[in-house]
Amino acid sequence: MDFNWDDFTNNEPEDEKNDRLHHLKKVQRYMFIDDLEKHRWQPLTIDPLEFEELFGTPNEEDMDIITQVYMKDYLLWEDSLDEDFIYEKWGVVWLEFLLYYNQDKEEYELCSTILESLKKCKEYYIKELNNKK
Repeated sequence: MDFNWDDFTNNEPEDEKNDRLHHLKKVQRYMFIDDLEKHRWQPLTIDPLEFEELFGTPNEEDMDIITQVYMKDYLLWEDSLDEDFIYEKWGVVWLEFLLYYNQDKEEYELCSTILESLKKCKEYYIKELNNKK
C-alpha cells in the first residue's frame, strides 16, 4: 500500500464543514438550555453575550424556554429562605436580557415579575458588596 498525504488531509468541502459547525452549535445550545431546566441549583456559567458568541443569536423558541425556566425558578424560590439563590443563579445581566426580550414580545405580566426580581437582584448585590467592605 502506498502512502499518500491526501488520504490524511481534510478534503471536506467548505459547505459541509459549515453545516457540521452549525449543527454542533445547535446541539450545544440545546444542551445548555436543557441544563438550565435539569440543574436548577447550578448558576448560569455564561452571560447573554457569551451565549451569542458560542451558539449564535438565541431564537424566539430559545428565549421562550429560558424565560419559562426563569419563571419556574422564581415560583420555586420567591419569598422563601432561598430567594437570594435566584439572584445568584440568574444575575442582573440575564434578568435584563429576559426583561428586554419580553418587552419586545409585549409580555407585560412577565415583565413586571422580571422587573420586580431585577430590582431585588440589584439590591442583593449592593448589599453583598457592602458586606464585603
